Amino acid sequence: MDLQKILPLFFYVLFTIYVTIGSYVIFFNVKSLPKYLFFIICMILSLWCFAYAFTITSYDPDKVYFWQYFSVLGFGTLYFAYFLFAAASVQDTLMLKKRAYILMSIPFLFTGLLVCLYPQVFHAAYDARNTAFGYLFFVHTGKGSLYLTAYYLLYLLTTIVLLFSAVKKTRSPVQKKERLLLLTAFSVSLLLNILSNAILLIFHSRILYSVHLITSLVPVLAILYNFRGYYLVQRQFDSIDDNVFYNNKLSSKKQIFFTLAFLYILFGLLHLGMAYIIVKVFVEEGIFAGTYALISGLVIFAFQRSKKLERYADTVSVVLIVLSVPVILFAFRALAAVTVWVFPLVLLFISILFKRTLLLRLIAVVSLLCYVFIAATHSTIVIPLHKDDHVFRILFFLVSTYVAYYIQQSYLARFVEIQRKNDNQRTISEISNILLRGNASNIEEHILSALKVVGNFFGVDRVFLYRFSEDKKKALFVHAWDNPDSAVQNGKGASFGDLPPFCVTQLKAKKKIVYSDIKTHVSLTDREKKFFGKREILSTLCFPLIENEAVAGFLGIHDFRHKKAWTEDDLQIFRIFTNLFSTAILKIENERYIEHMAFHDVLTGLPNRMYFNRFVSRQIKNNAPDFAVLFIDLDSFKNINDSKGHEYGDKVLLQTSQRLKKELPSSAVICRFGGDEFLIFLPAVKTNDEIKVIVKRLMKGLGQPMGINDDVLYVTFSCGIALFPKDGKTVNTLIKYADSAMYVAKSKGKNGFTFCNPTLKKNIAKNIAMHQRLYTAVEKNELVLYYQPQIDLSTGEIFGVEALLHWANKDFGIVSPNIFVPLSEQTGLIEIIGNWVLNKACEQLHLWREKGIEGISMAVNISPRQFENSQLNSLIGGLLEKYDLPPSYLNLEITEGVYLSQNVGVEKIMTDLKKLGVKISIDDFATEYSCLMRLKHTPIDKIKLSDTFVKGIGQDKTDEAIIRSMIILAENLHVKVVADGVEKKEQSDFLKQNGCTLVQGFYFYKPMSADDTERILKSNPLPPPPPLKKVGAGTTA
Repeated sequence: MDLQKILPLFFYVLFTIYVTIGSYVIFFNVKSLPKYLFFIICMILSLWCFAYAFTITSYDPDKVYFWQYFSVLGFGTLYFAYFLFAAASVQDTLMLKKRAYILMSIPFLFTGLLVCLYPQVFHAAYDARNTAFGYLFFVHTGKGSLYLTAYYLLYLLTTIVLLFSAVKKTRSPVQKKERLLLLTAFSVSLLLNILSNAILLIFHSRILYSVHLITSLVPVLAILYNFRGYYLVQRQFDSIDDNVFYNNKLSSKKQIFFTLAFLYILFGLLHLGMAYIIVKVFVEEGIFAGTYALISGLVIFAFQRSKKLERYADTVSVVLIVLSVPVILFAFRALAAVTVWVFPLVLLFISILFKRTLLLRLIAVVSLLCYVFIAATHSTIVIPLHKDDHVFRILFFLVSTYVAYYIQQSYLARFVEIQRKNDNQRTISEISNILLRGNASNIEEHILSALKVVGNFFGVDRVFLYRFSEDKKKALFVHAWDNPDSAVQNGKGASFGDLPPFCVTQLKAKKKIVYSDIKTHVSLTDREKKFFGKREILSTLCFPLIENEAVAGFLGIHDFRHKKAWTEDDLQIFRIFTNLFSTAILKIENERYIEHMAFHDVLTGLPNRMYFNRFVSRQIKNNAPDFAVLFIDLDSFKNINDSKGHEYGDKVLLQTSQRLKKELPSSAVICRFGGDEFLIFLPAVKTNDEIKVIVKRLMKGLGQPMGINDDVLYVTFSCGIALFPKDGKTVNTLIKYADSAMYVAKSKGKNGFTFCNPTLKKNIAKNIAMHQRLYTAVEKNELVLYYQPQIDLSTGEIFGVEALLHWANKDFGIVSPNIFVPLSEQTGLIEIIGNWVLNKACEQLHLWREKGIEGISMAVNISPRQFENSQLNSLIGGLLEKYDLPPSYLNLEITEGVYLSQNVGVEKIMTDLKKLGVKISIDDFATEYSCLMRLKHTPIDKIKLSDTFVKGIGQDKTDEAIIRSMIILAENLHVKVVADGVEKKEQSDFLKQNGCTLVQGFYFYKPMSADDTERILKSNPLPPPPPLKKVGAGTTA
């Protein structure tokens, strides 16, 4: 090859290299000033190389100087662009001010004006010589060369100084390495420039600035290495596009088309340029082939890049590629057998990468047809191989090598992608297994293990997990894992997971935080960057934890040593990790909620009986010091519920639970045992006196008036106390004795407390035995009714009797109802026993009537359990019919609680009984919570004064005043009053004087057997019998 073709060809290849590098970098999916400045540098160098290549090949001096203008332009702007690039790259560290840029712009502007206004000055400085290599421009040693040398040295040395200062101040190891590489590259470029010009001065006394085109390869390649290796520029992945150029998806369809477009553009440029440089003429076929390749590459790139043309992109690209086969083969048909015949093979190799075989088949068919046509139309000739042909062979070999490399990299990328997906899947499985093995008791340990896996997977310094408070106003730190190699271990770096408020707000809005390089992130303000800077955080990544479509917290990553270029794959896998943590935490929270619901009371939020049993059992198992178990019950709470409703009662229980928490020591454990009963665990109590102080303070606090709705309510409490280990060594034993002690306290008048004692334990044992005997009491006919006559003081006559139940057992003797009735209520036998009492009382009344004893009413106590039975009305109607009794002869005595109950079923039974004609009395009236409004809507026949008021006659003026009031009230309501428990003449006289003539008590008669009662009834004057009337289906007297 001619020597004058070698140098132009070399610079044209340099031109192609710089164009390729610039095009390669500009299509990175990043927005950064250094990227754009680097592209400008590459374009400056490519323009200079292109101009110099044509300068060398020109024989016309005018053309030489024309192309030289472009060389001067490249030289004049290159080093200023170097300075701008370096300044932009280190701006985050050195913080250069505007005046520095203005000052450094002056030499550039001055030189530009000088070239434009006085071009002859630079013409005089240059010496164009026609050498064996072509025209070369040398610079004379003089003022011109000194100015140009000073000009480029000013900017190049300033660039080196900036990089050197940045290296010293940079803390990040990765960033320091990047800048050190640039510093080395620019320094090497400067030394090569100086060395080459020194050699030229020694041998030719001239300077050749075109050498800078070669030495500039050093910093250009270094910058390119930083872009590819260390990602000098931060990537903004908030709007990642899968269609970007060189996005590390080498084997994607769009990427393959981009590569083909690049090869076509490169082929067009090389062919057009080299055809002129080497052959010195533009052959018509060569022009057409090169132009077609150039235009095809540009069109393919434009269609693949445009979203509007995306639907036509693949079709247009395939058509242009297939048509290029005949265009190029026919353009070079004379050389088809020498070099160009391999062109379709290159396309075939590339088409292998496509999943569909359409392109491969079209290329194969078209190529084969072209080969056949060329073979048929061209005779056999001997083609001499010139040096130019060898050059083309070399170029084809280089292109084929690139294609082979690209194919290999594509399949390697696919292999790496498969391996990466396997690694991802393996990591997902590992994290999932770790979290799924966690439960409410060990989840913290498993979360830390999972965070460690996440940290090792991404190679970061910290992974942290935050939870939002219930009101979502605060982010509460939960867990963090720190890399052992991180600076955090030495006290440096951020406090656990620190994030500024604006980040927390963004996470609450279900938005992710993705900062690859916080120092250069465009969306961060200086204040926000300063926040991260104080904590030395270089990169961070945070995703919200979504639970039940709400943000419950966030999972995040910090890196203090590296700027992490978060890829779309990173974001996707991190989203999966976040979902795994969300699912695991939600599962644990559900478990904890279920456990809380199982061991806590819904109404008060206090622990329940199950929790208390488990807790106290653990204390006993762990050899806890002496403690006390308190059993507290609200006195007469059922009456509150029945009279005011359950919602009202719930409010009483809530206030009670709150007062318990307030009055008891913080070490006490308070549980709701059920209903109106509470259990309390008092730890480390040694003496009864110590417990008494606590309990008295508690009872005083509980006894304070409660504000419920618009009412002021006074509630009393009874408390039983059992001590460990004195009274029992198991939780059930302690609860049993505390419960029994509470009932003893209640029996003493309520609003008090009682300690468990040996007598109480003995009684409990007796009650247990009674429980067993009570089940067979009815079958063995051990139950017996006694009757106590009721007297009308105004006439002295007996007007009725009250049936009183006793239990005659061979082991326990005659047992009072005050003892065994509560037992029967606990065992559920009360309804069976109560129905037996009703039947027996009606039967006895029937027997007396057969013996001529008329006009006597039978008072029978009805338990609340009986009254809640919807069949009670049918039962009583059946008994009246069976024993042929007038309904008015039967007087049912109910408690205030039953009468005031808001149960709709109870009201209906009471109404039906009244329609039946049965008399209804309220027993122990005004001892609980009476409601006068109910007396208006549901009238009763009698009220019975409790013996507690009767005993106060002659002793307590208050009791006497209450009795007078109730007598007057009953008289106004046309309700009869019966006084119970009259034991003295003084009591009888007081009642008679105040209008209460119906009485019963020991002063007149004690309860007696049916036979004894019959003799009394026969010997005393009796009231006349009532008239006959219809009742139900039968007629009764």
